Parts: sequence; structure tokens; C-alpha cells
Amino acid sequence: MSNRPGPLLVIGSTGTTGRRTAPGVATIPVARRTANLQAPRLVTATLFVAGLVLLGIGGASLVAPVAFHASSGISLGESRSLLSEARAAGGSLLGAGAVILLGAFVSRLAFTASVLGAVMYVSYGLSRLLGMAVDGIPAQELVLATAVELILGLLCVAALATHHRRAGAATRVEATRG
Repeated sequence: MSNRPGPLLVIGSTGTTGRRTAPGVATIPVARRTANLQAPRLVTATLFVAGLVLLGIGGASLVAPVAFHASSGISLGESRSLLSEARAAGGSLLGAGAVILLGAFVSRLAFTASVLGAVMYVSYGLSRLLGMAVDGIPAQELVLATAVELILGLLCVAALATHHRRAGAATRVEATRG
């Protein structure tokens, strides 16, 4: 068993070595698990924006599919089957958005939210690119949606890489303490 204390939350100068701090700097012991799970601000911001976007799109497609799709030049008509498909996709996006948004606030969900965000946004963006290659260029709003989806997808992939790096660093720290 190690005599070393757990990680510290340091408020003030971080340019110190060991447990010594500059005069007037407060240190608060925190649990190792808490210190290792706190998501960096970029991950939190990415998950927050990615979740809000999916909540908005999913909610609009679920509640008002005709109006939502018409804003991109898509006519759903009055086909109950097509409306059902649009609402189902909207509900799915709404649910995924809720999980991703929660990951911005609940640190233990951040990894899962990053995976879900990466899968949702990258798959949508790449599918739209395939559609452009096969079917031609759609309305300008959908081209913009493609760019936003790919950017948010890549940011979610970067969040995953951050989780991977932090998990590896935490494992190495635990191994040196043991």
C-alpha cells in the first residue's frame, strides 16, 4: 500500500513541483476516480453542441416533419408511411441528442456520448457524401448540413482520442503508485 495521497485539485499556480504550492494557493484532495474522469472543456463543449444540434433536428423532425423537411426543399407530401419514417428518424435523433447532451454534464457518460456522437455524425456526413457522388448535389441547406455533420463527427472522434489518452495516462499513473 502506498503512502502517497490521492490527486489534488489546485486552485492557483500550477507551476509547482510535488505537493508544494505557492503561498495562498488552496489545494483540495479529490478522489482519483473523480480526477481521472473530468472531461476537458473542449470535450464538454463538443458534446454540448453536438447534443443540442441533434435535439433540435430530432425534435423538429419528430414534431413537425413536413415543415422541417420543407425548409430544405424536401416535400414529404401526405404519405402516412413517409411521415412515419420521418418521425421515427426524428425520434432516434432526439434520443441520441439527449444521451450526447447528458455526456457533457455527467462525466461517466462522456465516453459513451463521444462514441454515439462520432457514429451518428460521421455516418450521416459520409452517407450524404455518398449520396452526392451517386445522386448529385442536393439543396444548399443539405450541403451545409453535410459539412456541419462531418465537423461535429470529427470533433467527437477527437473527444474519443482525448478519452483514450487520458485513460492511458491514468493507467500509467496507477501503475507507478501501486
